Amino acid sequence: MKGSFRSSCTSGKRVGCAVDYTLTEHDVTGGDRHGTAGRCVDAVAVGEFPIDSFPSRKRQPEDTHVLEGYLGMLAHLTRPSRIPYRIMIPESRDALIVPVAASTTHVAYSSIRMEPTWMALRQAAGVAAHLALQHRCQPRAVPIALLQQYLTDQGQVLAPE
Repeated sequence: MKGSFRSSCTSGKRVGCAVDYTLTEHDVTGGDRHGTAGRCVDAVAVGEFPIDSFPSRKRQPEDTHVLEGYLGMLAHLTRPSRIPYRIMIPESRDALIVPVAASTTHVAYSSIRMEPTWMALRQAAGVAAHLALQHRCQPRAVPIALLQQYLTDQGQVLAPE
């Protein structure tokens, strides 16, 4: 629905809810487009599901081998990867943490869309909300080291082994 909350902030940067960072396929494959792979200082979870993406349209007569948009199970490319807190924090919306409609590309989303990853992101969001209230600050100002300490104390995995 145009103008609704849902249409204004559901898929990260793509629909007008700017964030500091968008998770991309480079993050989930270990690519190093900015020289920063593996240096996610605000990690709150780890994802490891292989990249897979379903077709973006039904089979057409000219589709002889692969459907448009289909990426299959690219387990040979996907690596366990850190998921940063900042993909859940909109720049222009206060008091909001968005764990499931986080800012990702289509390909990266296919890797983090599994329930174990959602559970980890929701756990991080809950702890961050608690810390924001406790410290009387916006979620984007939550002390990352403290958030990570709470999460690791609760058994959350923040880095691939």
